[in-house]
Amino acid sequence: MAKKKIVKKVAKKPAKKVAKKAAPKSAKKRVTKAPAKKKAKAFVTLNTKPSKINVVGDSWVIENPRFGEEGMHYHALGMLTPYFKGLTEGKLMGTLCTNPKCPITHGQGTVWLPPRPDCPDCHAPMKWKEIKDPKGYIYTYSVVERGGTGLEIETPYYQIDVRLDGVETIVKSYLINREPINIGDKVRARFLTGKKATNTCLDLYFELVK
Repeated sequence: MAKKKIVKKVAKKPAKKVAKKAAPKSAKKRVTKAPAKKKAKAFVTLNTKPSKINVVGDSWVIENPRFGEEGMHYHALGMLTPYFKGLTEGKLMGTLCTNPKCPITHGQGTVWLPPRPDCPDCHAPMKWKEIKDPKGYIYTYSVVERGGTGLEIETPYYQIDVRLDGVETIVKSYLINREPINIGDKVRARFLTGKKATNTCLDLYFELVK
C-alpha cells in the first residue's frame, strides 16, 4: 500500500512595510540657471579718448596711442586739416574743382568726400565747401561682430557706405543705430564735438532718419 505524502502548510508572515526615507536636502537635484546674456545697447559707443593735437603752421598733427605709449601713432593731417577741424565744429567739409581749364569739370566740379586737396583730373588745388544738412541713404553696409586690437568702436556695429545728397563720391563711416537695416535706408550725418570730439575721422557718424 502506497504511503501518503504529508505536506505541512506554514503560514507566511506578512511582509514588513519599509518606510521610504526622504532624500536629504543636500542630495536634491540642483538646477543651475544659465547666465543671462547681456542685451546689446541700442546705440553704439566709442572706446577711445581724444587724440592730442599738435599745431604745426596751419596743419594738425594728432597723437593716437593705439597700443600704449610704445605704439604711439603720429598722424599729420596736412592739407586735410580743414576737414578734421570741421568735424569737431559740427561741419562736414568737402572739396570741388573750380579750375576753368580742367578738362573734365571745366570749373564746374562736384563735391568730393572724403575731400582731396588737389583735383585728380587737372591737379589744380580744390576749393573747400561745407555740405549743409548732410543727408543721404545707405549704399551698402557690413556688420562688424569682432574688432581687432586698437578698434575704438564697440562691437557689434554697422560699417556703412553712404551716398550723400549733392556729393559725387561715397563716404564710409559707421552707424550709431543697432537695429536691423536695409540698403536704401535714409540716414543723416552727426558729429562728436567739443569735449566729446576724438579729433579723428570717428567724429563723423550717421543715424537713421525715421
